[in-house]
Amino acid sequence: MALMMQLAERLIAGSGYSSAAVRGRFDLRMACVCFCVLLGHLLAADAGAAARWKAGVAKEKITPEIPMWMAGYAGRPSPAREKIHDLWVKALAMQDSGGRRAVLVTMDVTGIDRRFSLAVCEELKEKYRLERRQIALCSSHTHSGPVTSDRFTFVFGLDEGFHQRRLEFLESLHAKIVSVVGQALERLAPCELASGRGSATFAYNRRNNGEADVVRLREEGNLRGPVDFDVPVLSVRTEDETLLAVVFGYACHGTTLGPSNLKWSGDYAGHAQLNLEEAYPGCTALYWAGCGGDQNPGPRREQKHVESHGRELSETVQATLKKTLRPIVGPLATSYEEIELPFAELPTRKRLEEEAASGEGGMARRARFILHQIERGYPLEPTYPYPVQVWRLGYELLFVTLGGEAVVDYALRLKQELGEERTWVASYANDAMAYIASGRVLREGGYEGLTSIMVYGLPAAWGPQIEPLIVDSVHRQVKTLGAAPRAPSGRVIAFEGTAGVLDPQRWYVSGGMNTTHLRGAGRQGGGSWALSTTGEGSDPDFLPNVQGSAIDANTSVAWGPFFTLKDELPPGAQITLQISGGSKPWSDSLSNGPTGLAFWDLAANAFARDRAGEVIYVACRTNGFDFERRTIDLAGLGGKRLGLVVVDRAAQSWAWTSVDDITLPREGFTYSDKRHHQVTVVNDFDDAKSLDEWTGDAASFQLGGPGNRTPLSVNQNVGALAPGFPEDTGYLSSRSRKQGDAARGTLESPTFPLEGDILEFFLAGTGRGGAAFELVAEDGKVLATTHPAVARFTYHFWRIKKPWRGTTARVRLVDNSTTGHIEVDAVRLVQFDVEDEANAGSASGNATKQEATVSVHAAVSSNQKAARRSAPKKAAQAPPKRKAPARALQRPSDDRPAVALVSRVVDNQSDGKTVLHPMITYAFSTQHLSGEIRPNLPKPGVVRCRHKPTNFEVLPEIPQHALLMPEWLLKPGNGRKGLFWAPLRAVPRVSVEGGSVLFHVGADQTQDWNMDITFRYTPERDWIDFECTIIPHAAIKDFELFIASYITEAMESTWVSAATDDGEQFRKVDCRNTIPWGSVYTIARDAKAKTNLQDGRWQLPPKEAGEDLWQEYYFKRPILTAMQESTGLAAVTMVDPAVCSLLAGQHHVTETAHDFSLAGDLVPKQPFVGRARIVIRKIGRFPEAKKQIDAMWAAFEKSLRAPAPTAR
Repeated sequence: MALMMQLAERLIAGSGYSSAAVRGRFDLRMACVCFCVLLGHLLAADAGAAARWKAGVAKEKITPEIPMWMAGYAGRPSPAREKIHDLWVKALAMQDSGGRRAVLVTMDVTGIDRRFSLAVCEELKEKYRLERRQIALCSSHTHSGPVTSDRFTFVFGLDEGFHQRRLEFLESLHAKIVSVVGQALERLAPCELASGRGSATFAYNRRNNGEADVVRLREEGNLRGPVDFDVPVLSVRTEDETLLAVVFGYACHGTTLGPSNLKWSGDYAGHAQLNLEEAYPGCTALYWAGCGGDQNPGPRREQKHVESHGRELSETVQATLKKTLRPIVGPLATSYEEIELPFAELPTRKRLEEEAASGEGGMARRARFILHQIERGYPLEPTYPYPVQVWRLGYELLFVTLGGEAVVDYALRLKQELGEERTWVASYANDAMAYIASGRVLREGGYEGLTSIMVYGLPAAWGPQIEPLIVDSVHRQVKTLGAAPRAPSGRVIAFEGTAGVLDPQRWYVSGGMNTTHLRGAGRQGGGSWALSTTGEGSDPDFLPNVQGSAIDANTSVAWGPFFTLKDELPPGAQITLQISGGSKPWSDSLSNGPTGLAFWDLAANAFARDRAGEVIYVACRTNGFDFERRTIDLAGLGGKRLGLVVVDRAAQSWAWTSVDDITLPREGFTYSDKRHHQVTVVNDFDDAKSLDEWTGDAASFQLGGPGNRTPLSVNQNVGALAPGFPEDTGYLSSRSRKQGDAARGTLESPTFPLEGDILEFFLAGTGRGGAAFELVAEDGKVLATTHPAVARFTYHFWRIKKPWRGTTARVRLVDNSTTGHIEVDAVRLVQFDVEDEANAGSASGNATKQEATVSVHAAVSSNQKAARRSAPKKAAQAPPKRKAPARALQRPSDDRPAVALVSRVVDNQSDGKTVLHPMITYAFSTQHLSGEIRPNLPKPGVVRCRHKPTNFEVLPEIPQHALLMPEWLLKPGNGRKGLFWAPLRAVPRVSVEGGSVLFHVGADQTQDWNMDITFRYTPERDWIDFECTIIPHAAIKDFELFIASYITEAMESTWVSAATDDGEQFRKVDCRNTIPWGSVYTIARDAKAKTNLQDGRWQLPPKEAGEDLWQEYYFKRPILTAMQESTGLAAVTMVDPAVCSLLAGQHHVTETAHDFSLAGDLVPKQPFVGRARIVIRKIGRFPEAKKQIDAMWAAFEKSLRAPAPTAR
């Protein structure tokens, strides 16, 4: 007490009050008592915060040691006797700060039945006081595990001897489950739990896609049917941050191995767990199967596919673990109930006896099994006790486990209704009694909906009401646990108070029809107005039969608010929205494309793509009228300038898009203060003089409009086909009054400048490809072509690519069909996020800006089509002052790359003045690749490189990064120096010859050397060649030129050719172990090259240089491979071995550098030549990929022996 008195005195003294003053207010002894109580509470609170959760984990092998029949497939030739790898049962015990416990058990079996589950849970309750709701028994559903259910003993026609071995295995499994649960509970220790979510894409819906077509359909992006690619991840870390356990799931059958396999295996899930436990020594990986009743892995049937899918899944989990996970904070709550699922009409005993006597088929064996059950005292019941379980981990995370083989619809629906980010749905849990079809699947029938009752020995198919019964049970338990869905937080873009008119300062819709895309009440899940691509006043809720209707066939695109995301976004940053309508996946089809919400990337002038090269896009999952909540993850989009885009490009099917309550994060973005858009009318065809300057077969074309409208084949009223078109609108048609569809010909517009981001138009017609609308360059080259797909008007647009900007072009209408026609209207150029000098820097600029619409033709009516404008057309008003437009530097022949000057400059300081160097790019396109060669300062190279067959961007446009980019000049004793960062006296010369682009730095610009850098492509090849020729003016000993190639991190692995005692081996390099900057790796040619790292040229301390070096290896061949493991697409860099001294790399924020150096002694007037090649091709995975790399290398070596045709 005396000690506490002294401590209290000191605290009081430090407070600024005297002890006497305090004693005057209360007794010092009482203060000490209060202090002790307060200190105790603080210490307790701190201890509680540090140990909110406890966890323990255990596992045991369950691989059968005697021959047993495998589950999953009937008709196997013999029992299994060998293994690919062991099967396991694992347990994770969790306990919150209040002592509430739950145990997750996972096992590598196809499933367990109800009797087994009840027996295990009864013993766990007796031994460990665990209630049924606290135990989840999950199966991986591998089809390479032993038969566990007695149903299969009879249905598969297995003998009594096997039945006895099955019972012995079940006794052992029962004992081991009890054992691992006990061990896990004994090992409970303070831990931190956190959750995250990744994505794996090898699952496909087997009801909608044939197995033989899966690979092709996936490559084409045409796989059909609902899927769930989510990979939920739970990490369990000890107090010292060691990964104790990782729990993950995936909605897919464990059927990669087919019925011919007779070796025990956990299939892809088993391989994924083994990979993770190898990657994190001491960690236990637990897998639960999601709602994969109708999902198969593809491709399959071979062990290599098992390993491939397992690798994809484990790497997804590893990538998720490296992200910022969401900590599990709050109490644990558990719930469990069994609901009575009704069967359809039960069979009579007479019917069963007749089926039993019908032979040895599946239905006969099923009937005998049911009769056997009746004889054992289990009569037919009209319902089945179906298990539904819900856990809440912390305040948010919901873990739902369902019995049976639930189809994917259950997971998608529950995540939609309970929250996509916080809801995990497992199936095959607690009792695998049958397939659990959704209402949709029951209506469709088929295996999962009907015939699988034979496999499971059920008396009848399920009744039609099982889906709402199961979903209601989940919602009821969630409500009991107190886990109500959270309301979205952030800045909400809603459409209330709009009176049906979109704000032109924030939106631009399909030809300016901003008055027609807001529809009113009657929808689910939002306010009274929503943005919709259906026609005006056409709420689909009131149109039960819109299939094929003119209104639903409308297509449109709405560009919404533009904003800039901060470079570093808050963890978990996302956009949420309400969406309904079609569920069409993304495609680039101009005639029958997607329906949903995407982003517009202002820098790329294209739909924004993620790191894997996929368009960032979300659509309605249920293809229906009711709104559902969806989210878009913003990870990897930091620093981008984006806009919301509502898309409906489905012209030939029942689909539309409606969105509302678009919620952006409160932090992390700023709205653009520029003018949203500026429109330039090329031709609206409203005026009789609209075609005065057009040339071609004028007799074959006519203007439609008041008094001379040519009826369309589907509908007389154009206004009904394209909402917003007034009755008296004009348009251009190839259907003449005299000849009808027999008219043929070509009609071209006058030239006009391509100043904008898109060229939009409405197109209609028929003709089976004989009709086309084209954008034609001044030299006659066709830049873009669209063929009409349907007879009604549909909306289209072409992106104005950078090489086109500043040039002039014309549009051309072509009708080469005697049985069809083509019609066009509303041809307009649109520029987004326009710099308006009058409002630059004004905080209130957006409040005063109006849409600017100008015309390139004098004869444009000022009063027609006003109804579809969001603001009055100002035909006489000049456009606002803008930056200097792009202009053509030269017009090469067709076999040369196009040349364009982009309005971007790089400033170099020279004599105190800023020298502006224009940014020049040479666009190229081969059979396999497209991109731009940038021979400008400060870092020349290849940018915007795309692999055409896969539409994969190897490197998007990044101002300071490129492929094959000369970057550093290195000399002994001199610090590394940016090669072209020093001031040059003049702009380097650039020349083009055939497929070569030459960048020349001459003697008039430098004192040390002349240099020619050549980038070369070949139309039929999938590679780019690089050649550097240096003519020294003076001798330079031990010269080194460092070349960098920045490749998107979507190619997530790096491989090098290492020289080992066993010969050449391709070794994987980890250069992504930290974010945002990964570690540097370097691998040298020889000992001399190693010493160069430590002679001062790299400005690195010797210790750091040594740590960076991959000390144990030299490279065998100078080959660097960047690979996307999931697809086998690779970017392979090969360097001339005569001059390559070093391979190096480092992970950056969104790319990984794959670098090499060219080294040697420079002798005056003697050329020093270094060559390299980058090949972009699908090569599979290592070690098989080595064969393809050997063939690439042989071709590259052959090219080194031949002189290169360098342009001069």
